Amino acid sequence: SERTYGSWIKVGKRKALIIATITLALVVEMAEDNKIIKDVRTCLGSVAPTPIEIKEIRAEMIGKRFNQLNFNQLGQLVEDKISPIDDIRGTKKYRKDVAKEIMINALEEIDSAWRSYK
Repeated sequence: SERTYGSWIKVGKRKALIIATITLALVVEMAEDNKIIKDVRTCLGSVAPTPIEIKEIRAEMIGKRFNQLNFNQLGQLVEDKISPIDDIRGTKKYRKDVAKEIMINALEEIDSAWRSYK
């Protein structure tokens, strides 16, 4: 819908490779007044055995306005909730650090799109 905003971020050595070090998808649906967050979906890949949704992100965001969100806190929540492994594409610490940063980047991207549309 016109009140739905999304961001997809892939971190990897090469864009052409399917294998990613980490991926994040974030979709935010605004309420009819386009001011309050109605629904949120987030999915991260390469941070657990299978792609995961962090439900606590939904709980933190739904019912709030974008200017009420603490992007750093939401990034930290992502970092705290994932359990990646060390492998040839990246260490556990690297993936945790990057997960926090790309969550913040996704929120900033969606916030910018929302501000330019409203």
